[in-house]
Amino acid sequence: YRKLTMKISEMLRSELPEYSVTIPSIENKLSFRPFLVKEEKTLLLVAEEGNEIDVLRTIKNIIMSCYSDLDLNKISMGEAEYLFVKLREKSIGESLELIYTHGIIKTPMNLDLRKIKIPKRTGNDQNTFNITENISIKMRELSMNDVIREEIKVWTPDQDDYIKMIASMIDTITIKEECLSGTDLSIKDKVDFVESMTEKQFKELVKFADGAPKLSHKMKVKIDTEEKTLEINGLNDFFGLVSPT
Repeated sequence: YRKLTMKISEMLRSELPEYSVTIPSIENKLSFRPFLVKEEKTLLLVAEEGNEIDVLRTIKNIIMSCYSDLDLNKISMGEAEYLFVKLREKSIGESLELIYTHGIIKTPMNLDLRKIKIPKRTGNDQNTFNITENISIKMRELSMNDVIREEIKVWTPDQDDYIKMIASMIDTITIKEECLSGTDLSIKDKVDFVESMTEKQFKELVKFADGAPKLSHKMKVKIDTEEKTLEINGLNDFFGLVSPT
């Protein structure tokens, strides 16, 4: 009986539909399958605990299980969030019900996930900055792996989280002719380095971070007779994505 049950499950898995999606960081199309009931169940259970990092860790595991040949180190946090949106679209449905709360008024909104645009870097693409005459920094996009490894609360950041985020984005530091890789430096070393900057030096890196690809969508909502435009940012705002309704 157990062997037969396993065969039925394996057969069902083998006949899962396959979809594809493209993102700017990767030239080839990414293939993916819908997430399974047990994967969604795990996410819902973790979400109930309310720990942001644990939720992101679970989302990462689902993404890695559903997408083929994906290296999360090579894509931005915003692109990883977008990949999860596509999973939600194909796994549960294109329509997402959200509630906008304004005082005591609660307004239902219907979001069509097919309208969510692929996150792209905005503004200047320059990623190398001369901090002093002898020191320059090369920056890279923040990845989901960075966020989870360093436990950065990107959805609800405080000043320490923001500094840690900037520090995690350091790819290389060049001092005169010597180049230090960011992977060879501890997060503490990089945070200390960032905190030793002047406000003017720090703002150059903040500008780069602010232009990172972001999961974002604008939609209109009518409250009484007034129409407002709302901007939804990141999976924290989209968190109905893990709901089966």
